[in-house]
Amino acid sequence: MSMQLMRSALGVALAALLLATPAMARDDRTVDERIAADADGEVVVSNVSGSVRVEGWAGKEVEITGSLGAGVERLDVVRDGKRVVVKVVLPRTSSHRSSADLRVRVPVASRLEVTTVSADSSVRGVTGALRLSSVSGEIEARGVASDSEIKTVSGDIRVTAASTPIKLRATSVSGTIVVDDLSGEVETLTVSGEMLLDLDALTNVRARSTSGDSRISGQLARDARAEFESVSGDMSLKFGAAAGFAVDAESFSGELSNCFGVKAEAVSKYAPGERLSLTRGEGSAQVRIKTMSGSVRICDR
Repeated sequence: MSMQLMRSALGVALAALLLATPAMARDDRTVDERIAADADGEVVVSNVSGSVRVEGWAGKEVEITGSLGAGVERLDVVRDGKRVVVKVVLPRTSSHRSSADLRVRVPVASRLEVTTVSADSSVRGVTGALRLSSVSGEIEARGVASDSEIKTVSGDIRVTAASTPIKLRATSVSGTIVVDDLSGEVETLTVSGEMLLDLDALTNVRARSTSGDSRISGQLARDARAEFESVSGDMSLKFGAAAGFAVDAESFSGELSNCFGVKAEAVSKYAPGERLSLTRGEGSAQVRIKTMSGSVRICDR
């Protein structure tokens, strides 16, 4: 092939690519749907890839806006009694552009369930109970005001609670769990992800980790119960309590230390292991700590 023919063929190919690019962009479809909903009903949102943003509003309907990728078959929006379901439907053989970006506005007191695979999700301004789950997508929930459960496999979790006491359960395999401003009861579980908890007045706390490190700070209510467990992850714990707290910590090979000058004691002179007991103030709140090889440090908040 001559140089002139090669240049001509290259020019034709380039022109075809430039013409095709806007056409591909136009394959994305805009979403703008509304459906009537009860003020205290349930809303279920399902999406595989892309993103889901949910906001509470004063309207008496569910509003869905956003875009569907070229590989998405359709968006189903169905109401069944007090339940509204929003589902991104993919064909059996989906393409790399089978993603959807949705913004969903729901009545503020709705109970909400969001399920994704790799799509990130965020929720704010919804006061009803939340059930949020993902495989690898990140989950963020702000202003959580009712008992809620959030779980991922590898995605990070970030929760900011409202001022009302709630029960929260947050679990992840390898994602980081961050919880701020929560009062009431909290249970967190991770295998290798970090736990970063900055908590308010707590009546019951349980945090478990295998190899992930934990930094936990909280105000313990009178007669509160707190349990912390780790295999190899390190724990930094800071407590405040108007009625004081009592700590009982055990370790197989990890170091137990504190800011109060109390020394850990050997469990046995023939085997490894340490135990640390200390009391602050009245010792009303009870704190139990167990670790295998991770280090533990306990201080005042």
